[in-house]
Amino acid sequence: MTRQTFSDDTTSGRWATNLRGSRKVTVVARAEDTNGFDWLVALKREFLPTGAEAKSINVLPILDLQPQARDRVLKSVATYPIVIVDLDEFRRRMLGDIVNRLRPVIPPGVDPYDFVLQLPSKQSNAHTFLRQMAVRESVVGRLESLIEWSANPFADEMKRQGLDVYAGRPSVELVDRDPLVAMDDRQFAGFLARVGAAVGDALSPDRQADVIAHAIEGQQFFAPGYFACQLLHIDVETDKTYDVGPAPVLRRLEEADQRIWQFVDRQSRHSLVRHVRRGILDERASHGELGLQAADIAAALASREYELASPDENHARVQAVKRLFNRVLVNGRWV
Repeated sequence: MTRQTFSDDTTSGRWATNLRGSRKVTVVARAEDTNGFDWLVALKREFLPTGAEAKSINVLPILDLQPQARDRVLKSVATYPIVIVDLDEFRRRMLGDIVNRLRPVIPPGVDPYDFVLQLPSKQSNAHTFLRQMAVRESVVGRLESLIEWSANPFADEMKRQGLDVYAGRPSVELVDRDPLVAMDDRQFAGFLARVGAAVGDALSPDRQADVIAHAIEGQQFFAPGYFACQLLHIDVETDKTYDVGPAPVLRRLEEADQRIWQFVDRQSRHSLVRHVRRGILDERASHGELGLQAADIAAALASREYELASPDENHARVQAVKRLFNRVLVNGRWV
């Protein structure tokens, strides 16, 4: 049976938000249900008019008024992975020290991080640099580093021992940087979140532990590329359906999906002597897909918890989401 997932995203600002200023956070939920989303069918039959779409705008008010319905839904979506891309939090972490030093000269009422990014420089572009760093620390960058490392796990130690001739690693780029730098923040965050929903499990400590155990048992852990291939092939073979989004995001998503598949297929033929099926990557309108409606409900629940948590502590926001969902990926890291 082919594994199939459904992903939908939402952007903060729908609720009475505590997020500072114009800050926007993108949240993607990935839904997977081998029972055909029976819980959602029952919810629609019991609470919604015939033909109504079970989108969050219709469902969340019902959950707020019906505790039993809320408990049923939360139990059903608790295992859905939640992917959060908070560019403002990343920017705060990267530029915090600079902002603190420049605070005396930042005009009142001006966003201090925007002020820093707009400072002129003859030799660098702060916005481009920050965007490139965001890619590097995202799921995309972490997967690239993982693939590079798995090609030669001993490279760093070889360099320390002066054996540089044996310390080479291939450079891996899963998506061209220039189009990502040119995206606006919303498209950029949407792309990173959708990649996280597609292949973020490869960075999960649980999956890595399982793959390590299997690889060591088969005495293949140190075979070049084997570890990364084993981590990724499950998601590569999964059919992935997203709600319709901006065309530039889909193009970059398809590019990353193609390059990941090429790596896994090439490595599988080399080490495993097997062919890897490439899963279908698709966008569809949510009104015809229960899976997308389920993902939309989960994304909205997570987004609301994130927005309404303590306005000053990112940790509190993440923990608020963790109280509802077992698995949360924030800015490229599982928490």
